[in-house]
Amino acid sequence: MYKFPIAYLNSNDGSGILAFGEGDKIILDGKNALEQLQKFIDEHKNEHLVGYISYDVKNEIEELTSENEDRLQFPLIYFWSPKYVVRMNNENFEFVQGQKTPESY
Repeated sequence: MYKFPIAYLNSNDGSGILAFGEGDKIILDGKNALEQLQKFIDEHKNEHLVGYISYDVKNEIEELTSENEDRLQFPLIYFWSPKYVVRMNNENFEFVQGQKTPESY
């Protein structure tokens, strides 16, 4: 089991971004989720944020509803500010958020 969130974005050309390490996070499942997300984004200016917005957030934007069973039970919105973000290009990598330390390496 992992100790913290991990995200890997791969561009299929040998480059990618790896984000990991516990940082501030927001998990939203109720009303005004987009407003709360915007506040979180504003509080973390100049930081990389990783996350997702569920399709069902459409119900907050428009007068729509979904009748489908939610088997996965993911929250509507989940974002986090990783402690480390590493930009990779083939064998080269650079830390663009956080410092290269024994822990991060």
